[in-house]
Amino acid sequence: MHPCFVGSPEANLALRLDFDSIIVTVLTGVLPASWDWRHMPAAAYAARALPESNLKNVRRVDGRHAMTEDVMLVGDNPLTKRLRQLLAPAGHCVRVDPAALPEGACTAIVVATDDDGHNLDLALLAMERSPPTRHVIRIDSPALARGLQERLPTAVILCPPAIAASSFAAATVHPTLQGALQVKGELHVLWETRVPPADAQILARDDQGECLVLAPWQEVAEWLAKDGPVPRQVPAGGEAPDWPDWRGIALDPVVVVSVACFLGLLAFGTLFFAYAKSLSWLDALYFTATTVATVGYGDISLHDASVLPKVVGIGMMFAGVTSVSVMTALVTDGMFRYRTAVLKGHRRSRLQGHVVLCGLGRLGVGIIDVLQQMGEQVVAIEPAPDPLLARLIQQHGVQLIQADASHPESLAFANLPQAKVLIAATGEDLVNIRIALTSAAICPSLPMVLRILTPELAHRAQQFLGFGRTLSPARLAAEAFAAAVLKDDRVCLVAEWRGQMIELIETGDGQIRVRDT
Repeated sequence: MHPCFVGSPEANLALRLDFDSIIVTVLTGVLPASWDWRHMPAAAYAARALPESNLKNVRRVDGRHAMTEDVMLVGDNPLTKRLRQLLAPAGHCVRVDPAALPEGACTAIVVATDDDGHNLDLALLAMERSPPTRHVIRIDSPALARGLQERLPTAVILCPPAIAASSFAAATVHPTLQGALQVKGELHVLWETRVPPADAQILARDDQGECLVLAPWQEVAEWLAKDGPVPRQVPAGGEAPDWPDWRGIALDPVVVVSVACFLGLLAFGTLFFAYAKSLSWLDALYFTATTVATVGYGDISLHDASVLPKVVGIGMMFAGVTSVSVMTALVTDGMFRYRTAVLKGHRRSRLQGHVVLCGLGRLGVGIIDVLQQMGEQVVAIEPAPDPLLARLIQQHGVQLIQADASHPESLAFANLPQAKVLIAATGEDLVNIRIALTSAAICPSLPMVLRILTPELAHRAQQFLGFGRTLSPARLAAEAFAAAVLKDDRVCLVAEWRGQMIELIETGDGQIRVRDT
């Protein structure tokens, strides 16, 4: 296999080098400038044109010199594209290959496809082929990532949903919060303030005197409580419209007809037997009910009646059996549908000041975990949640609505007008945008936080669509992956502040500091 140059534009024009040409390339810095290069292969001219700095990629492999990429990215998705943008300015030659692993040497191999099983398979294969290489592995399942990290201590296993969840949750609670993490068993938050608490750790400061500090959440919560809740920005048209009256629910025509027929049967029997047997109105109703229900007690009978009352009585018995069966079926069906609606959360929430979370994937579950640590109440909307996951989050006090969050009726169940903020964190960018549009049409003043996977689309959506905050898990996670590749730092939190990415790492003594970039 022939390696190729990766470097300046002149080098990229070079043809594949054979073994002899590579030797010439290495000797370029040794031979005198007067050497007649016309007798050398064409590839040697490209080697002669290479700057000396590009020769850093020439390495000795099995007694030979070979050109190899510094970093190998396996996967083709927004995360690897963003990671490539971060590594290229740092002087690293990057190769993106969605299917293959390198046969030569690399300083680092990043396995970051969209499938956890494929990532684990390729990562183990890479560790077998090149044990000294730094291996960075993407695992989207938090539990699986923690378990594999214990089994593979030499590798760096990162979970993008877990990395991004704290930023989403913090942005939901208050605009000045940028992230949250556990420090020695206590929840700490990244907080933007002008007057930091005395025991807060100042991480960054801008020209206007604003500070980004790391402080215990309980302290920050007390400070924020003094300022009161964040007021909504009401549009010029007036107050945000409330939901229409949903009490006028249309009845099922089958139920209406069945109840009407049953009542009509009772009315006809009461009127007929009151005159046919000279009964009082109450006795006539009693006799009609026992006849329709086919439970006659013998106190009133048609034994001595004429032919017509007996014929009417027989007809009412058969009609009564039919109507009672229909009514029993309708009652059973109504109870079943009511129970199903309760299990699916199809009832209007009574919460106020809560968080409406649309999307119960791995990112959504991580957001719920952080929000509950911060004392927030959550109503989650998911069309088809995992049954076990649904039971678990309901046991933790989260109301789950099994419905499409882009429909107004689903948001009505979540009591959207009384909510504190809406998070659209489904796995599809367009679905999140549709949810935001539906919510904005109903409650224009409601703050929103959107998950947009592609970093470029997230920036443009926030700039032009005005949805509040749009966060890209790929952008947040790429910073952690880049840190693992460049300095082998294990980033515990990534946040964006003043247009720059803030990366926090945990030192050996359990302290938190900003990673040097």
